[in-house]
Amino acid sequence: ADAARASGDPEAFMAGWLARHGTLAPRFHAATRVSGVAVTGPFAARARAAWAPGATLVGDAADFFDPFTGEGIHAALRGAELLVPYVVAALDARAAGGPGAARREREALRAYDRCRRHEFGGKWRLERLVATAVAHPALLGLAARRFARRRDLADLLVGVTGDYIPAARVLNLRYALALLAATPAPA
Repeated sequence: ADAARASGDPEAFMAGWLARHGTLAPRFHAATRVSGVAVTGPFAARARAAWAPGATLVGDAADFFDPFTGEGIHAALRGAELLVPYVVAALDARAAGGPGAARREREALRAYDRCRRHEFGGKWRLERLVATAVAHPALLGLAARRFARRRDLADLLVGVTGDYIPAARVLNLRYALALLAATPAPA
């Protein structure tokens, strides 16, 4: 909703936003804007396909990665690494020409999409779960209390978000039950 309002009149949106934040408003009262207000977003978007004829996408260009879980750089580098054999196959198909060259090129790039889904699918699901918890303070507080009680479960989650433990280690019933059973210590 904020993005829609900001896109219509960014200067008015920013002025209203600052006015509603009592600790910031006085700091900007005498300020002089030296350029127009630029807006961008919303960021939480994913490409339906990470390729189009003549172009491929990796990292944040293909998918939104919430900075909370820190996946952008890893996804960009790993995505580029995954892309190499598929883009080589697509370019080889294009260079070979002849009947079916365009079809072979598309097939190679579709295979890249399947590979990305296989590689990142678990992390995408985990990111949505973390984003849900972060967006709901009560749920985030509950999770924090459970993780305080079961540091091993917290460490495992950090390992997954750090990209050195597979997402499947936390995206399963056993992990969920262990987290649910980790009742917080009485206050």
